Amino acid sequence: DLNAHRPFHDFEMLRVSAETGSRWVSISGEPVFDERGRFAGYRGVGREITERKHAQQMLRDLTDRLRIGQATARMIVMDWDIAGDRLDWSDSPEWLRGPLPASGRYPFWKDQVHPEDRERFLAIRARSIESMQGQMQEYRIVRTDGEILWLRSHQKVLAGADGKAARMIVAMLDITERKAAEQRLELSEARLARAQRIAQIGSWELDLERNRLIWSDEAYRIFEIERSSFGASYEAFLELVHPEERAAVNRAYAASLATREPYAIVHRLCMADGRTKYVEERCETEFAADGTPLRSRGTVQDITHRRNFEQALKDSVSRLRRLSRQLRSVEERERRAVARELHDRIGQNLSTLDLMLGMLGQQLSCGKAADASEPLAEMRQLLRNCIGHARDLMTELRPPALEEFGLHAALKDLAADTARKTRVAVQLEGVYPEPRPPIAAELALYRIAQEALNNVVRHAQASRVQLQLAARDGLIELAVSDDGVGFDPEEKRADPSWGLTTMRERAEEAGIAFTLESAPGRGTRVILTLKPEDA
Repeated sequence: DLNAHRPFHDFEMLRVSAETGSRWVSISGEPVFDERGRFAGYRGVGREITERKHAQQMLRDLTDRLRIGQATARMIVMDWDIAGDRLDWSDSPEWLRGPLPASGRYPFWKDQVHPEDRERFLAIRARSIESMQGQMQEYRIVRTDGEILWLRSHQKVLAGADGKAARMIVAMLDITERKAAEQRLELSEARLARAQRIAQIGSWELDLERNRLIWSDEAYRIFEIERSSFGASYEAFLELVHPEERAAVNRAYAASLATREPYAIVHRLCMADGRTKYVEERCETEFAADGTPLRSRGTVQDITHRRNFEQALKDSVSRLRRLSRQLRSVEERERRAVARELHDRIGQNLSTLDLMLGMLGQQLSCGKAADASEPLAEMRQLLRNCIGHARDLMTELRPPALEEFGLHAALKDLAADTARKTRVAVQLEGVYPEPRPPIAAELALYRIAQEALNNVVRHAQASRVQLQLAARDGLIELAVSDDGVGFDPEEKRADPSWGLTTMRERAEEAGIAFTLESAPGRGTRVILTLKPEDA
């Protein structure tokens, strides 16, 4: 316009000066000609528009931010002209409605609402128009490509000049991911409830500030109580605990709060029909920065069946122990019978034969068959050895000193015999107390000590062994200690050559506490503790 010398309007320009800085101005004007029609210049008016330009820039920035926010939050605004049924969108609705169909037009918005949600959607929209009140609703839409989205919409109805609804502004937020997360959470909660029901484990949470107790469904099933009849407080829980254990449960929980440590406790519940249940409670507490307890969370498991099974198992073990002791008693009777046979028949026969051979040797030595005397002497020595072996066998089967004189005398013979055969110094200390326990318990102590000495001889490389027999506090204690090489008990636990399993089993069967102390280079100590009334 300037070059053409025509009028111009609202020509905007940025003027920069050292005094005023940068300022925007808007100029409108027209050309001026002299009397001969020659162009002489322009005349017009100008106004400063710096604030307007700044406001326009701020509006553009806000619009850009809104679009970024909508894109980030998956949000869009729809302006619905109700009378003309025309939709305007704050941004391209393609992410929401799907690809534009080949016809170039989207279907009606109500037709894109999921069929299962459409009736409810139209009813809420109609109420909004009738009442002129905004509504919030959640529903699904079906995109043109078949994908289903969940939306949460907030509606605001605007009136026209006649006071009736003319426009509806709808802000829609894509909540598909949230709905999927909610569905996953519901599925997870259902699985958790099923797992708790199968395992008979309930969960609970106690808000200590409000004294509000929240139980899972399984917790209610374990306690066999209805939600409506439960006080939902810590005190209400304590009322369900067996009266004899109520104080102990309360002390355990109080101690957990005081020490800020988790706790576990087994206690009984009293059922309405008089039955008793056993439950195991586990709990840990969340504390504020200043140490104030905020909330406790825990589990409760019905262990009644497990407890009954454990008791049945204990009873079975007790019966097996009694049976084992009976079997050992039978075994010992058999050993005594064998010992008597060896003594009464084999031993006597061998002794007679020894006498006869001795007499025969004397006769032959007087006659011409003097050459037979040497073989006969060898035979006599062999027979003496047989007699000695038979005696050893009788002692092994049933130590005579044990039955006649008690454990102390039997251990004394065992120590002397071991020292004689192995060159290991074996010393016995202590005096056996009175009254004596049952012979089966004495025999078990003797056999375990015997096996321990065998281990020393075979493995310990020891030069000295000490047997200590003592009675204190109503208990009988027998200890076998050596100064050998020692070992790691865990490494040798499963090694049958060491006889540890046999010693433990024999001790358990007889009601004897078995303790093993050893370390490489520090020798070994086996401690047997017997409570006579348990034998």
